[in-house]
Amino acid sequence: MPVFEYCAFDASQGYKLDPSSAVHPVVEIMLEHASGLLSYHHGLQADDKSKGYFFVGWRSLANHQRLIDDQNVYPKLSAAVEACVAPGGKIAMQHFDFTCALDRVANGCVTEFGLYTLEAGGTKKELQKVWDTEIVPILRNSVAEEGLGIGVDEGSSPSPNANAVLMPLGWSSEEKRQDFKLMKWPVVQNALRDLVVVDAEVCVHLIREI
Repeated sequence: MPVFEYCAFDASQGYKLDPSSAVHPVVEIMLEHASGLLSYHHGLQADDKSKGYFFVGWRSLANHQRLIDDQNVYPKLSAAVEACVAPGGKIAMQHFDFTCALDRVANGCVTEFGLYTLEAGGTKKELQKVWDTEIVPILRNSVAEEGLGIGVDEGSSPSPNANAVLMPLGWSSEEKRQDFKLMKWPVVQNALRDLVVVDAEVCVHLIREI
């Protein structure tokens, strides 16, 4: 089961001017030293260029943890990542379990990330059932690909949130996204009602590096 690392950060001026060039040292280090790396996407928020996002696919959380624990490599990687973050800016990381590799969700015109938290008393099993039986049929034929990610309980993470939920949607065009939001999104919201609380919904123009 793949795990995706989702990072939101305050973008540095260098990253805002040329995201691919800014992130290139990060990608080079990861290509050389990271085992189990499936994909690496990043980009700026469509309506707020001060916000950047990394979306990184791993075969397992253990693969990423091994990189974090490598004291020879990780300080260099951290420095390269920090160059993409504005001075004094914040970066927040969360891992999510997915049941698919999301080959197309991050390759469309725009990717929408819905970040939610399970309601008190809500269960991941119940959410998965609603997703499979009610939401996916609504999304089908409208999005390039959809995914449901359940937060990983990371234990030693500074702010683990096993009740976090990530729903990335890959859209072939902004027009299709707007039409869906107008016509069908209320049905999706109704299906999610009483299951999750909305934390953020953002659109990102992702760039694929790996």
